[in-house]
Parts: sequence; C-alpha cells; structure tokens
Amino acid sequence: MEGKKLFSLGSPVAYIATMDAGSFADLTLDLVRSNNDAIVRTVRGRKSETVFDFFDEISAALQFPYYFGENGDAFEECINDLDWIEGNAYLIAIPDADLFLSAASFEQFQGVMDILRRANQNWMKPNQYSPRDRPPTPFHLLCQCPAAESRLIARLKDAAIDFEVL
Repeated sequence: MEGKKLFSLGSPVAYIATMDAGSFADLTLDLVRSNNDAIVRTVRGRKSETVFDFFDEISAALQFPYYFGENGDAFEECINDLDWIEGNAYLIAIPDADLFLSAASFEQFQGVMDILRRANQNWMKPNQYSPRDRPPTPFHLLCQCPAAESRLIARLKDAAIDFEVL
C-alpha cells in the first residue's frame, strides 16, 4: 500500500483499507515504524459504536486533557489543538471500522465525521484561528473494512464525506 498519501497534506479525511484485521494490524505497525515523527493512534471501531464510546476511545488514544468535556464542541476543540502530542502528521487508524459509530444515529455519525473533516482542513492551515507557530500538518483517518462494499462506506457516502479506497 502507498503509505505516503496517509502522511501528506490534503483531502480526503478518510482512507479505507479493504483487508482483514490481522493485515490491518500489521499495516498500522509498519506505518508507526516507518514514520517516527508522525502520531499514529488506534481507535477501535468495535469499542466506538456509540458517540460516547468513541469519545472515550479517541480521548484515550490521543491523551486528551483531563478537562475534555466528552461532547461535540469539546471534541472539536481538542482535535484541532493537540499541543500536548505534537507530530509532523496525525493518523487515526480504525480497525473494525464497519462498527465505528454503528449504534449512533445518522445525525451523530455525520456530526462526528464533519468535525473530523474540518480538522483535516484546519490542520492544513493550523495558525488560521489560533496562532501557535505550527506548520501545516496532515490529519487523516485510516479505516479497516473487510470489503469495498461496507456499511461504513455507505454511511460516508450518505454523509457526503470524501474518502478514498486504497
């Protein structure tokens, strides 16, 4: 797989890897090893079926501050800050992505994905709203699905979220 685009500026926010869970785990480990300055974290899809569960997973994976309020506004603030975990790129790997927010309403799914899409865009211009002397930084999701016709892909299409199947 061409890993370079996962650590490059630009859209889409989400890349879909159609492979089994074991191959995805190996891929994620290879990406960590080959990109020392990047922040690569895993958010388990099977542990993120609700929005509340997702907030628990993402806050643990990215070590959100103690004051993280576990709501959409707090999530958007933290995902666009990340001063406590600086890297030259951010990649969130989601194994079992068909289960990611699967128990959430479509509106909740779309809300979370919109925040992640805006984060992808905001990290391309990280000093636009909050001056913090950070260079433009790639921010992407890498989602594991067993097949190209998956529930996640259908939901991303319905939510009008750009993605690319690798």
